[in-house]
Amino acid sequence: MQPLMLLMLNTFISLKKTILLDSWPQLGWANKSPIFFGKDFSPHSSKSRSSKEPTIKISFGNPCNGFFDKSSFTDSSPNNNPATQANAANQPTLQTNVINGKSALFFDGNDFMTFANDVNINQPASPNFFERKIIVIAMRTGADVTTRQTIFEQGGGTRGLNFYIDNNELYFHGWNNADDDAGLTTPWGANGAGATAKFIKGSITANTNYIVTIFYDHINDKIEGFINGINIGSVNGIGRLFGQNGAVLGGVDGSTRYHDDATPGSGDYFTGHIAEIIYYNNQSLNDARRRIVENYLSAKYDIAITNQYFTFSSTHSGQVIGIGQTDFASNHADSQGPGVLRVRNPSALNNGDFLIVGHNNVAMTEVEGMDIPSIAFSRLRRTWKVGAAGSVGTVSLDIDMSANVVTSADDIVLLKDTDADGQFEDENVLTGFAATDFNAATKVLTFDNVALSNGDEFTIVSLQSTSPLPVELGTFTAQATRDQRVQLRWTTIQERNNDY
Repeated sequence: MQPLMLLMLNTFISLKKTILLDSWPQLGWANKSPIFFGKDFSPHSSKSRSSKEPTIKISFGNPCNGFFDKSSFTDSSPNNNPATQANAANQPTLQTNVINGKSALFFDGNDFMTFANDVNINQPASPNFFERKIIVIAMRTGADVTTRQTIFEQGGGTRGLNFYIDNNELYFHGWNNADDDAGLTTPWGANGAGATAKFIKGSITANTNYIVTIFYDHINDKIEGFINGINIGSVNGIGRLFGQNGAVLGGVDGSTRYHDDATPGSGDYFTGHIAEIIYYNNQSLNDARRRIVENYLSAKYDIAITNQYFTFSSTHSGQVIGIGQTDFASNHADSQGPGVLRVRNPSALNNGDFLIVGHNNVAMTEVEGMDIPSIAFSRLRRTWKVGAAGSVGTVSLDIDMSANVVTSADDIVLLKDTDADGQFEDENVLTGFAATDFNAATKVLTFDNVALSNGDEFTIVSLQSTSPLPVELGTFTAQATRDQRVQLRWTTIQERNNDY
């Protein structure tokens, strides 16, 4: 499932002459998956195969995407809901190397950004109400966690949702105190006249990284919250949420309502960092999917969480995706984010089983011709690492090879580093998994019946030269001579089976 909104700022691209690759991969939101929200990978084009897409997904860790115009930060979900701030005095600052080496927006206590009115955020059309929302934020608190500070809010005094800090606690709060459906589900929540406020809260500390998740869920009659994967409780008596004022990141713009019925005007600005926000509208993010989303953010920002299945963020934090199951009604068995890898078709997915995969942030266009088995020609320098709980059985892996020249599945093997020594030259390609299909139209390689366990590292190996030159060039120049010829000069970084 993919979020409606997604903000993210962490893409780094390396251009090198390679042996196997001659084009950049084409990434898009063709598929639906909850996790790849980010362009860090480039995530930001997500391709997962669930049926849900985020309303907003913005990561503030992607300076290569050109998000240096502080007046607007791009939403990488398909819905184009950017966060904007035209007033320079209220624009947060993009700072680098904040959380696990990633960029984040710094809000100085006077900054905020807004989202335009949208049918998927605050102005529902048909039907004219919302019944579910899930908001996930990766953030760092500032030195002050006592003063009331709003991290995110939408709505006003009559209807809305918000996250805010108050007296060393993080509050998740919702309300719709107007009778908007003839008493069927409204009014509910705080109304300034003694009605019970609908909120939950959890303890937080200063200068600390957090992944916070709020569920507004009328269908299951609850507002529920998680801080770093820990359930901090839920409250029931939750009705529909009808149209309200727009969404705000980093403070209050207009008005909001708190658990104590206070209804301030603009202000209560946040002091701290926000690295990423993912927002789903009217979608069911079950417990298994929530855990996968939180593992994605945990890996990317190196934030420890409960139910952490992937512990390789120091080396393989790129485009983390996963599958898993907590119970029969809560599973996710097909996942692809904005990256090139899709994981699907687990043969034995049972309760408590999870498989999470991330790569080492090396471009698909980079190849290795030295650290390879003796009968191989070359391999991708990109490797993938596996985090797992239990066993999902075997899986099918689809890899988009648009950035590479591939002519036949017979030439390609998925090879694991079986002795975990960080090298592939001592591996036997006969123990690898041969590609079972190559779709020449989509450029997707498929590997079926692949067995993966916690800690496994794998890459893609070519058994033959499938590129125009079996060398990796260091330099190449061409110069006209006086006799109307062209003189060529080059140096090679590595070469294999070449004639010149």
